[in-house]
Amino acid sequence: MNNARWLSAYEQLKNRTDDTPFVKELREKEKKLAYLESISIDPETVRVAHLDQAAFPRIRR
Repeated sequence: MNNARWLSAYEQLKNRTDDTPFVKELREKEKKLAYLESISIDPETVRVAHLDQAAFPRIRR
C-alpha cells in the first residue's frame, strides 16, 4: 500500500464515530443472525428419520 492510500485509510479510521468493526454488509448479516437466533425448536416435537436409500435429484424430461 502506498503512502497516500495508507494516509487516507488512517484518516478514515481516525475520523470514525462508530466503534463497530468494519465488515462488509454487517447490518444484513446481523439481521440474518437475529432471525436464526429467534428460531425455537421444541425437542419434544423432533423425531429421528431413517432413510432406506440415498436421495437422488429428480430427472426432468
